[in-house]
Amino acid sequence: MLAPETKTATISVRMLIAGVLAFAGFYILSRADYLLFHSIVELLGVAITFSIFVIAWNARRFMSNDYLLFIGVGFLFVSILSAMHTLSYRGMGVFIGFEPTNLAAQFWIAARYLQSFTLILAPLFIHRRLNSNLAFTVFGIATALIIMSILVWQVFPAAFVTGSGLTAFKIISEYAISGILLGAALLLRRHRAKFGLNVVSYLTAAMLVNIAAEMAFTLYTDAYGFLNAVGHFLILISIYFIYKAIIETGLSRPFDLMFHQLKLNEERFEERANELQRFELLSNNSRDIILMIRADDGHIVEANTAATAAYGYTRNELLALKIGDLRAEGDQNIISWQMAEANDTGIMFETIHRRRDGREFPVEVSSRGATIAGTRLLLSVVRDITDRKRTEQALKQSEAKLRSQLDYILSPEGDLGEQELLAILDLPVVQGMMDDLYEVTRLGFAIIDLKGKVLVGTGWQDICVEFHRKNPITCANCIESDLALTQGVKRGEFKTYKCKNNMWDIVTPLYVGDRHVANVFTGQFFFEDEQPDAELFAKQANRFGFDKSAYLAALNRAPRHSREKVAALMDFFTRFSSMVSELGYSNLKLAKANADQQQAAEALKISEERFNKAFKASPAASAITRVDDGTYIDVNENYERLMGYSRDELVGRKTTDFDIYLHPEQRSEIVRLMSETGRVRDFELTLRKKNGQLLDTLSSLEIINLGEQKLFLSTIIDITDRKKAESAVKAAAEEWQATFDSINDIIMLLDPNHRIIRANQAFTETFKIPAEQAVGKFCYEIVHATAHPPAFCPHRRTINCGTEAKEEFLEPNLGIYIEATTLPIIDNSGKCTGSVHIVKNIHERKLAEAEREKLHRQIDEQRRLLQNTLDQLPAGVVIRDVGGTLVMANSQFSVIFGEPPGNENTFDLNRSFHRDGKKYLAGEWPMNRTIATGKAIDNEEVDIVRGDASRATISASTSPIRNDAGQIIAYVGVFRDITDSKRAEGAIQELNATLERRVEQRTRELESAYADLSEQLKLRAKAEESLRSLSSRLLSIQEEERRTIARELHDQTGQSLTVLKLMFGRADRMAPEEMKPILKDTGNLIADIIKQVRSLSLSLRPGILDDLGLVPAMEWLFKQLQSQADLLVHFEHGEISGLSTEMNTVIYRITQEALTNIMRHAGVKEAWIQMSVADRGLYLRIEDHGRGFDTTVSNPSTGLSAMRERAALLGGSYNLESSPGRGTVINVVLPLRNPASDSG
Repeated sequence: MLAPETKTATISVRMLIAGVLAFAGFYILSRADYLLFHSIVELLGVAITFSIFVIAWNARRFMSNDYLLFIGVGFLFVSILSAMHTLSYRGMGVFIGFEPTNLAAQFWIAARYLQSFTLILAPLFIHRRLNSNLAFTVFGIATALIIMSILVWQVFPAAFVTGSGLTAFKIISEYAISGILLGAALLLRRHRAKFGLNVVSYLTAAMLVNIAAEMAFTLYTDAYGFLNAVGHFLILISIYFIYKAIIETGLSRPFDLMFHQLKLNEERFEERANELQRFELLSNNSRDIILMIRADDGHIVEANTAATAAYGYTRNELLALKIGDLRAEGDQNIISWQMAEANDTGIMFETIHRRRDGREFPVEVSSRGATIAGTRLLLSVVRDITDRKRTEQALKQSEAKLRSQLDYILSPEGDLGEQELLAILDLPVVQGMMDDLYEVTRLGFAIIDLKGKVLVGTGWQDICVEFHRKNPITCANCIESDLALTQGVKRGEFKTYKCKNNMWDIVTPLYVGDRHVANVFTGQFFFEDEQPDAELFAKQANRFGFDKSAYLAALNRAPRHSREKVAALMDFFTRFSSMVSELGYSNLKLAKANADQQQAAEALKISEERFNKAFKASPAASAITRVDDGTYIDVNENYERLMGYSRDELVGRKTTDFDIYLHPEQRSEIVRLMSETGRVRDFELTLRKKNGQLLDTLSSLEIINLGEQKLFLSTIIDITDRKKAESAVKAAAEEWQATFDSINDIIMLLDPNHRIIRANQAFTETFKIPAEQAVGKFCYEIVHATAHPPAFCPHRRTINCGTEAKEEFLEPNLGIYIEATTLPIIDNSGKCTGSVHIVKNIHERKLAEAEREKLHRQIDEQRRLLQNTLDQLPAGVVIRDVGGTLVMANSQFSVIFGEPPGNENTFDLNRSFHRDGKKYLAGEWPMNRTIATGKAIDNEEVDIVRGDASRATISASTSPIRNDAGQIIAYVGVFRDITDSKRAEGAIQELNATLERRVEQRTRELESAYADLSEQLKLRAKAEESLRSLSSRLLSIQEEERRTIARELHDQTGQSLTVLKLMFGRADRMAPEEMKPILKDTGNLIADIIKQVRSLSLSLRPGILDDLGLVPAMEWLFKQLQSQADLLVHFEHGEISGLSTEMNTVIYRITQEALTNIMRHAGVKEAWIQMSVADRGLYLRIEDHGRGFDTTVSNPSTGLSAMRERAALLGGSYNLESSPGRGTVINVVLPLRNPASDSG
């Protein structure tokens, strides 16, 4: 888990380092060669904007909106104008005859206008499509006009005038561009749901930084100046943000920008893809044809492998067809009805389909409607039933044949067809017999049915075959002769007659049972005792167009038979007909019996096969059990998989042998239903698998008969997952409703017409109307008790704009202030179909806001009072919050420093110096040190240079302000101008130096002016005495000034603050409860200020020193240092009394300075002080065990010098002992004097 975080942190650090190095490099480049720096920055911008165009243009087919495409097209032309700006910059030398700074500024303004208008217009194409050709045309014309107006017509307003700087047009344009960019950023944030969060953030940042750059470009006067460089650095940052928003996202994370909507549905699409993969696997391995058809127009949108194989089309060819293109010609008129039925309820039917080569084949179609990806489709499973149809047709033909044969026997009107007659007579055998007979008798023979169809024929003569049967008229004569002229011949008789073509024929009828089915003919001959009429046949040849010679030749070849021979043969044919009739009838009865038996067996076989196939292939788990004892007869594979038992384990055993029923009462209920109704449908049954796992199932039972057995057919569908899903959905719905009702605010779901769809419990409690009764009513009738929605209604704005809307107002119907918020409900097409209406009671908040405003006014008054109090102080006072931000400062601060305090820094550190002349660093400033460490700093001397170049020396004291819990809540700084005191000290030092020079001069003149030495020594003694007197006087003045300031702080400021605290206490008692914490904190702050003022007063001049003497004053000082700086002082002293005021002050200040040095430099938290009186002297020893220092190397500090000088002023001695690591010891000895003499 740590590795990714470390990697991210490393990348962030690397990016930060790279950014710092890049900026450093650009800064160095700008200082070395500004023209190169400008060119690189601008060309980077050109590259980025052009890359945006490339990405947007190539991804335009895949984006859900045209926002980025519009920006891409616009930025292409922005890059052109930016390139012109780069080439026209001063020093490039590309455009001769133009003032370069003005020309570059003109191209800059034009490019920025085009960029800003592009960004603010782009949101228009989030919800509408962009005509890219029109966009190219408009942008191209606008860019061309801009370039022509600048370079050719030169009518573009001037942007820079040499000697005067930027023109008003340039400055106003920069502000206008900034305003447009700000509007574009707001519009982008408004539509942020259409983009990734990072994209919106980066683009917004880019626009805001661009605005800052525009502001910088309103101020420069030199194209190579500092502000121009600042503007380009900001442009560089803006380029980086645009790169992060679009280029990097477009290349490495394109879904974040271009497919944001797809990314939101990624898991759902992945699931759909898996389902599609499974469906394709199933469909492509199916032997049945599977087609997906659009329900509206019948267009085929998908087909499996079996479809391409069956129809002979490729997949792409199939997808170009409609379902009607696959149907037979005569089957087109019912396609629309069948599609409608399939779409509504599903349908199964048989029809004829046509292959690519035109061949037709029968199919069985099962079709049902489904909605996939928002499109209504028909899923059709098509099965080729050619083989089944052939089998059915053969069965039907067999059945029809038997039926027709039976009808022929039983029904006089029955008509026996040719095939049926063939089956009865076995005509091929008859044909063979007649051929053999013809060889013996040379007499032609034929069997012709009652329709004139020749069934058996032999010995036909050429005159009939070649002439009479070929001519339509003579052929019709033949058929008429065979049918009409043979009528009336009785069974068992024959008739001799001449046909209409004048040839002899003899006929005897053929019966099957009692039905006349055909005639037995012989003919096409002449009797031996007659002569054919050649003239008659010659006329027939002429009449019918025969070749006369060939016709007469065929006539001559016709046979001649004696009447006896013909009579004998006809007797044979008559008996033959009777025999055939009897055999045919017997065969018919036998065939019918065989057919009935075969049909029954075949039907039973087909039925069993179909049931077995359906049973095995059933998608549900199925089992067959005996009705009487529940013994398993068979189970299918799905039953084995579902229950965990194999078929061998189950078959032959009873259902009660397996512990599969979790609830026996459910089995009893099934038995009851079967006994009452004979069937069970979709009974919810909980079963136990072999491994003990429980299943929720839907069970159905039917009674079936197989042979003589009465069986149960059970089907079981596993609904465990469905039950879990239903439980989850139910729980989620209940949880949603509970959450919905637990919200204290009123929530309503509204349709576009303000009608309530749903409301929560808070609605019922507020308006005393049950939520279900409010459904369908107008919201404004209930909420506002009006007949129309109010003009400010946020729901109307949300429906019109598709965005969130909010309104706060006093609702008269409720008598309270409410906040009404409406959030859009967006459907899959992006249309706003309603809103979530949230009504929040803000009455208490409104009242609290009013009360808060009142208290704020009171606090402002108290603040002004405090400000007036601070302004009365002689020292500068500044108060800062815990973050170091300015809270308050008095007027004396500006007097001392020559300027008011800054928001973050007290004074310009470039004009602040230590006493040794070094500039203050940011962390060294007294207030900053106190903020950083939480420790107080007393009387640190600072040299400053005011804005008017005057110099001053300031004494700075800073301290934290803590609340009762000891937490720092603010910081206070007190600054006193000690310039005059320091000047006096300087004068003293200068006087000392002068005296030293005089002493040296007198020493050199000692030998030559010895006589004057005594006088000079007296003068020096007097001068030194004067110096001491002056120093003593200065110290007295300083102490008096301290005493005065301390008294003023105590008497005036302290009293004012006390009054202020009392007033806040009164306000606290009167204020509402929610304001009391603020007032309490403010009161605590005032109390802390009082403490600080008191502490400051005591630090300036502790009154206890004047009132109680030296020892109590020092003990008070030690306690203060321990509480404020955690410094523990071990103080030992003897009887100390009767000291002069001056000596008390010197001892106190030396001790105070020494302890300050210990806190600053020693690095320890303990010090030891001994004070005693002996031998007319006061002895003071101050010791620490801290770092120490080398007294031979270190320069004496001002504090050490001050201690030495204070001791010397009273004629005492000062001795310092210190070494590194061994601490420091200070010994001071002061001579005791009579206090009375000091006062005189």
